[in-house]
Amino acid sequence: MEHDVWRLPSRLNALSINRLRQKSLYEIAVSGDWFFDLREVSEIDQTGLDWLLAVRNRVVGSGFRLFFLNTPCQFSRIIRLLERDQIYPGRRSANA
Repeated sequence: MEHDVWRLPSRLNALSINRLRQKSLYEIAVSGDWFFDLREVSEIDQTGLDWLLAVRNRVVGSGFRLFFLNTPCQFSRIIRLLERDQIYPGRRSANA
């Protein structure tokens, strides 16, 4: 982590997420806002989205915010959803 900003890899997929987990990202105490630099990200798969959401929920659940810097335009809509105060898991079926 440099200047409190995490620079994410070019691909947020199962392989890169496993590497991020090995770097003990989950063991770092959340004691302030977190910043992710997305400038090099060119691919995000379902594992990457799940990881971003889990990190976001952890940071927000600790009373802080997660900010995304240098978001590539192809991911801007997804990132805007992650930056919202509330993420809803989806609608329940009327038959459920």
